[in-house]
Amino acid sequence: MVRVHVHEAGHAVIALLNGVKVKSARAEHRVVEGAQIYDGLVETQALDPRTVDRARLWTELKIILAGDLAERLAYGDCLAEKGVALDHDPAKAKGMLLGPLGIAESQLGEVAAAAMNEVMAELLKAWSAVSALSKALLDRGTLTGDEVSAVMADAKELEAVK
Repeated sequence: MVRVHVHEAGHAVIALLNGVKVKSARAEHRVVEGAQIYDGLVETQALDPRTVDRARLWTELKIILAGDLAERLAYGDCLAEKGVALDHDPAKAKGMLLGPLGIAESQLGEVAAAAMNEVMAELLKAWSAVSALSKALLDRGTLTGDEVSAVMADAKELEAVK
């Protein structure tokens, strides 16, 4: 597995586990003139500002956090900690907490930790799906939402047999 594939698989698995439709997922790692290039994106159903509630915003926060946390589970750290911004997840998470979720700056650490704990627990329970999806992304680069759901369903079936 390559970090970007694990990272994007983390986003997709947490989205699906929390009832958010994944439209597509892609991940690419290449070396250009000696530089490591990471590129990835999981596209989910858009938030509708007319109907979005606090629970859906919390789910969106968890999806944002899932990429870096999947990396931490697989590698012990994440690229964001090394100055490599795959998708600016830490800034997005902070913006979600301080903006739409309306968390006071004084509570930021406590609330972020609670969200991260939820995500870590969900990732650990669904690690076979994260692994299977990251392998599929490594093999194919881009998956449709239906392909992402199928890989996750297959991983759940294998887990049930164990």
